[in-house]
Amino acid sequence: MGRFFSDKVETAIRYIYYDLSAQRGQEGFRLLQEACREDDADAYCLLARCLYGQEYTWLGHDFPVDEDAADELIYQSVMMGSALGTLIAMRCGVMNKELQEAMPLASLKAAYDIILEKAEAGDAFCQMVIGNVYYWYDFLMIEDINPEDFDSDEAFESFIHENMLKCEYWYKSALDGGVATAGANLMLMYIDGIEGVLPPQPEKAKELDRIYAAKGYPNYQYFYACDLFDEDKHAEAFPLFRKAAEAGEPRAYFFVGNYYENGIAAPHDDAKAAEYYQKAIDSNIPVKAGCYNRLGAMYFDGRGVEQDYDKAFRLLKWADDSGKTGNWGAYYLGYCYTYGEGTERDYVLARKYLEAVDWDCQDAFFLLGWLYCNGEGGPEDIAKGVSYLQKAKDLPEAQEELSHYKKNFFGKWVRRDKTETVLRGLLRLHSMFGSDKKEAPQLPQPSTTFDWILTIRSRLNSEDTPTPAYGQVEKALRSLTTEPEQLIILWQQNPNNADAYWFMRCSVYARSKDNDIYLIEVAFPHNGGTEFWQKTVKYLTDALPYFDAAYHHKIIDFTGFEKQEE
Repeated sequence: MGRFFSDKVETAIRYIYYDLSAQRGQEGFRLLQEACREDDADAYCLLARCLYGQEYTWLGHDFPVDEDAADELIYQSVMMGSALGTLIAMRCGVMNKELQEAMPLASLKAAYDIILEKAEAGDAFCQMVIGNVYYWYDFLMIEDINPEDFDSDEAFESFIHENMLKCEYWYKSALDGGVATAGANLMLMYIDGIEGVLPPQPEKAKELDRIYAAKGYPNYQYFYACDLFDEDKHAEAFPLFRKAAEAGEPRAYFFVGNYYENGIAAPHDDAKAAEYYQKAIDSNIPVKAGCYNRLGAMYFDGRGVEQDYDKAFRLLKWADDSGKTGNWGAYYLGYCYTYGEGTERDYVLARKYLEAVDWDCQDAFFLLGWLYCNGEGGPEDIAKGVSYLQKAKDLPEAQEELSHYKKNFFGKWVRRDKTETVLRGLLRLHSMFGSDKKEAPQLPQPSTTFDWILTIRSRLNSEDTPTPAYGQVEKALRSLTTEPEQLIILWQQNPNNADAYWFMRCSVYARSKDNDIYLIEVAFPHNGGTEFWQKTVKYLTDALPYFDAAYHHKIIDFTGFEKQEE
């Protein structure tokens, strides 16, 4: 039999609460399970404490969490007469009037006296439990104290404050006795203070971190390393983070990984960084989205790990779905959705994520520019797309994409490879009228930035001639060119709309089936309006050279064209 509890229970307490760096918490957990099977009442409440989660035990033990099972164990502990279980039942909300009346112990005060005796005899775990009694005001219920018992409200408040501050002594005693988790509430008390009782004393909290970090408590090594990190003392912080991590403190894994990844106060080592990020992900820490993001980025880039877009996407999407990392992974997810890497291609989601990028990310700007210019994932907006491409001008792929766009005569951004590429010959119309071509009409001189429009329309020989389908004429025209897939033909349904001409590329209007006379027409702005010049040809083959010349950037001979009169 141990000094304060059974042998198994005392050993379990030592493994779970004292030497954390030994990482024997799971052994302690199994000992408590064995003791429960032997109907050890104290083991019931201590096993319940393990199942309540990180508020009751160290994260590094990685105990399962089952609050319902824990509540039942606490109840059984109280009903079996455990003084420890009785006081802990007050903390976890299991103790109520019915249980208090049914429990075998005479009163809450009787349970308190038993644990206080153990605490005064030097048991550090019981010292922590007594500290909780004062920190959480449980002494009022234990002593059955009411405000009516005092002469004034001030006297009642003075009594509360005096007793509440006793927690500081008991918590420090427990910490000095080796219970590494005994200072959590004390630290909060120093940081936040107690209204009307104790002002905030953050310097005391830092001193607490420093003292118990020096004692080798891994949780305090982590806390003190965080203090140093906040002060940009990275040369001091990194070794402490690493010591804490090596002792099993899971909250330190991310920081160690980050130091290795960035090469700050540590040698740059992507492989080690990835290893620590993975450890953090595999742990039971409640906040790990940052680890998912960092490791996801490493899989995306192939840094420290083999490049794997599937893993990258899963990790980054998990972090994004957590809602705790803002837009950190926006570029990576936008890229994955754009190219279908690690997930199905989805241009709508690609736009969504890339638009969330609010920092200077030229890779994101390039993708977003491409999506807008090509109408992928939403309406086409070449002007907006170009503005994004211009932000990514240092990227060769952005420069290449930008080369496909230009401003037209009206200052609107348009696609160059479907306008100027096809009609560049028309932009230099004035060069066609040299001294050797005096027979050409004097067409107005065009601006070098104007998108010329070349159309072909056919006239009916007879009003009774049936009209062929537009597709028939298009097919015939394509069959006559050596590069049918390169020829751009767009159908304009309202040829009388002059504005529409300015944004057309190349059109064919079919009016008859056989023996057509085709009207070749050029439209361009002049003197604030639009002038149309035309020429008729008998066969479609006679019209083809105009399209072919425009496509191959050749000068077009407009001999025989006449201005249309209004």
